Amino acid sequence: FPGRPPEPTTESLSILSSVVKESHADAGVAYDGDADRMALVDESGGVVPMDQLIAAYSAYLVSAEGEKAIVVPVDASMCIEESVEEAGGVVIRTQVGDVNIARAVLEHKAALGAETSGAWISPDYSLCPDGILSSMLVLAAVSSERLNTTLSDFVRPIPRYPMLL
Repeated sequence: FPGRPPEPTTESLSILSSVVKESHADAGVAYDGDADRMALVDESGGVVPMDQLIAAYSAYLVSAEGEKAIVVPVDASMCIEESVEEAGGVVIRTQVGDVNIARAVLEHKAALGAETSGAWISPDYSLCPDGILSSMLVLAAVSSERLNTTLSDFVRPIPRYPMLL
């Protein structure tokens, strides 16, 4: 990865953001080197914050699909918990790492396991993080007849909380 780190970060997504804006695209998608993590850029070229994306998609799964449990690591934003609980679901917190997430997904029969790094596990398909699948599932939800919205509107209701690292 000459000239940039392999993971999708705000800095490494600047070219994608420009292309999305200039081409008036609905969204842009980026993956890390092995495509187990993803990042999305909205229609205005803004990088969609991963905690808000997890919260919005998880709430969608709970409300639209009737799913109940969502697994996230202990370092994930509380906006996820608030959104999922408001939709009628429950958030299970576990240690950081996709192996820990996958174990908890199995144990709790969760609909989704997601880390803010962009590594998501969708157990209906696989217990391994899959950035390509995850981005397709989010975009399918956003463009569904039920929602038919933009990425920015999809995450807009989700609060942003500062995180100290």
